[in-house]
Amino acid sequence: MQIKAAWGHCDHASVQDFNNRVLRASAQLADGNVKLLHPPTEESVEFTCFRNTHTADQLLNQGAPVVVGVAWSEDLVRTHFITIVSDSNGKFWEVDPWEGEPGVVALPDNFSFTNETRVHSAMGSAGVGPIIIPSRPYLFGYYRERESESPLTSTGV
Repeated sequence: MQIKAAWGHCDHASVQDFNNRVLRASAQLADGNVKLLHPPTEESVEFTCFRNTHTADQLLNQGAPVVVGVAWSEDLVRTHFITIVSDSNGKFWEVDPWEGEPGVVALPDNFSFTNETRVHSAMGSAGVGPIIIPSRPYLFGYYRERESESPLTSTGV
């Protein structure tokens, strides 16, 4: 997997860094509580990208963490990638650790990828202002089983 293709501008990151930090935090930590939508199998997992906002909403409402391209300027051009997750109460959260900041921000109750949402995120400490979710050109992604194409979902968050 190419880091830049999956997560945006990450020229400074190595594949080992990505695997040790991002994948471990996303899929292996017990408090991440990531599991398959149906009983686990030995099938491989893949990251897949798409551009449809309605599909992103559908996946998020099914409990799949969705990676989304965002902007932090008025031109709305995608310059960064974050993850949006839902908790067991149906609340949506933006997850984007940034330079040691906690990087978890509650999103409005009416959050949807079909509407642009401005959020003051951890990146604000870097002086970039609010981020705009999603940003053009739209690009979303999620992890799924390769064979069944079932999305990986989070539970108990």
